[in-house]
Amino acid sequence: MTDEQFYEIADAEIEKYLTLLEKVPDDVLAQGGDATLAWLDENSGRRVQAMGLITCTGLILAAVGGALIPASKVVKVAKIVKKYGVKRVINAIKGVRKGKGNTLSRDLKDIALIFLGVDQIKEACT
Repeated sequence: MTDEQFYEIADAEIEKYLTLLEKVPDDVLAQGGDATLAWLDENSGRRVQAMGLITCTGLILAAVGGALIPASKVVKVAKIVKKYGVKRVINAIKGVRKGKGNTLSRDLKDIALIFLGVDQIKEACT
């Protein structure tokens, strides 16, 4: 799998996950990471924490779906997505990945770094 193919899959899955995070009610976020992950499990149509880890896509899904992101960071990510919107967050992730994130706010840099951990999965996809 080429870098371009990997990032196309990863970015699409991250966008789906961020779109779902944007829909988490504020009262659920206020209850913390475990409640947020439970809401995601109930509303995603698939188990967020129990996705298969067999294929490259499965690894990406698990990473962006919360299995590799601590519950405490899920709430932070959701709040940032609600503040900036999915497209802006995706663009920030791409910008930081390409070394062009110098002008981003701290929040957007933080969220990009959280999701760039997905890059570590790339080795399993080659």
